[in-house]
Amino acid sequence: MKNKLYLWLLIPVFLFFSACSSSWSPSDEQAVKLVKEYYLFAHHGKKVKAEVVKRGEFIEKCECYPIKFKLIFSRRNNNMTFYFYKNKSGKAAVRKFMR
Repeated sequence: MKNKLYLWLLIPVFLFFSACSSSWSPSDEQAVKLVKEYYLFAHHGKKVKAEVVKRGEFIEKCECYPIKFKLIFSRRNNNMTFYFYKNKSGKAAVRKFMR
């Protein structure tokens, strides 16, 4: 009987911690939209085509997810990794990128 009681007490605790963990991640569509908006803002309205190449695992040090993209602009292809994090309002945003 005690084991069942402990189990019933642990289930809500487990659900709470799993919901609060770093398990968020932007969807492919959301990530592509953010990258395109980044280029429109940071590169004087430059439009790019972007597609997700590879997703990385959560990095605790920067509390972000790396996502590698194939970017196509001006007939050039570039592969770049962007780092996504949650901003102060809780929405996904682009932190920085590296080649």
